Amino acid sequence: PVQIATLASLARRMIDLFWPLIAEDAGFGNPEQRPLFLTLETAQYYMARVANPLIEARGYFDSVRIERNRLYSQILDNLNKAAVVGFPPSEIAGRLKGAWVGEQAQARVYDHAQICAQHFRSYCLEHNLLDFSLQLSIFVNHLWKASLCRDHLLESYPHFIVDNVEEDTPVAHDIIAEWVSKTQSALIIFDTGAGYRSFLGADPESAHELNALCDETFSFSQSLVMSTEMKTLGRRLAESLEPR
Repeated sequence: PVQIATLASLARRMIDLFWPLIAEDAGFGNPEQRPLFLTLETAQYYMARVANPLIEARGYFDSVRIERNRLYSQILDNLNKAAVVGFPPSEIAGRLKGAWVGEQAQARVYDHAQICAQHFRSYCLEHNLLDFSLQLSIFVNHLWKASLCRDHLLESYPHFIVDNVEEDTPVAHDIIAEWVSKTQSALIIFDTGAGYRSFLGADPESAHELNALCDETFSFSQSLVMSTEMKTLGRRLAESLEPR
């Protein structure tokens, strides 16, 4: 049967299936109990429970003038970026500071963001809560490395098609690279000139490296679905966004 999935949906499915096998090693406080998968809204709810005491008692983010919900969302996004790129939450502040060009005093906000993120991660582990970032980290660092889990996944999907690989993340590309060598057949589709999701963690460069793993490559320069007018609009937008 054909199944449509993302790396995130595969991660959730595998965690649910192999939870008793990996829960204790992954550091969850109640491995004998089932996990609770969080949505964006419920993740923000628990982030508020963790971050509010730090904000109220220690004056965290006192120089930030945005609504609390947006602040919680930004901290969660930092965790998500760490998961899809493949670095631990303990590096969040350092990476954000490395990209900051304003007053150094403002950089302490990034320290606050990292502390809140790490407190949230500890809270999730203690209470068997899995937000997107933790689901992906558990899949990559525990399930994919366990031969029993990986073999089950590879045997379940001996053929696969990966579309819009340029819009995916470095962690996903690493998984695909290993998966290709084990499949009976695979089709990887890469759109040149795309990658507009880079600000969400997409990495067109690592996606293009998958080309070397393929036995055959084909390039299609003529669109069979895009009208001339739409193609012109796309080119004009690209020129305005990145003028040469």
